Amino acid sequence: METVTKVDYNGNKVGAEYWQSCYDRNYTRWQIDTVHELLVKYIHLLEPHKQSTIFVPLCGKSVDIQW
Repeated sequence: METVTKVDYNGNKVGAEYWQSCYDRNYTRWQIDTVHELLVKYIHLLEPHKQSTIFVPLCGKSVDIQW
């Protein structure tokens, strides 16, 4: 039973069952296997400030966290 259901811009229901079916079919186009290009581009602005905080939204595999 699906407890949370949203509707996408086409009017299709999108909920837990939808996302599970995407993972079951290995349909994960939103996941990238590399660190986000903007993080790479701007990390030099943060490196001197070792106590800086970086917000990394947890979506997909989040390879940015290990980087």
